[in-house]
Amino acid sequence: PEQIRNVLVTGGTGYLGGSLIEEILRVNKECQVYVLVRADTDEYAQKRLVEHLRDNVGLDMYDRVVTVRGDLTKPKLGVSDEVWTQLCNTID
Repeated sequence: PEQIRNVLVTGGTGYLGGSLIEEILRVNKECQVYVLVRADTDEYAQKRLVEHLRDNVGLDMYDRVVTVRGDLTKPKLGVSDEVWTQLCNTID
């Protein structure tokens, strides 16, 4: 786990996903967590994730959390080709 630096989490706005994000950040101080969030805009995705983590998990390590607006049910997670390539090259 110490060698993992970039993780993609789906379901981050749910109870289990939020707890998983908190645990990853607590255990691995170098890890950056990318969280797939379904939303109409990037701003709403960010707001939705931050509010969930703050209110339900008590998490305040947002500098290590990257919101990725997309949809798990769509090809390539519903993200643009550019974002898909970036994720493929970044996520451990």
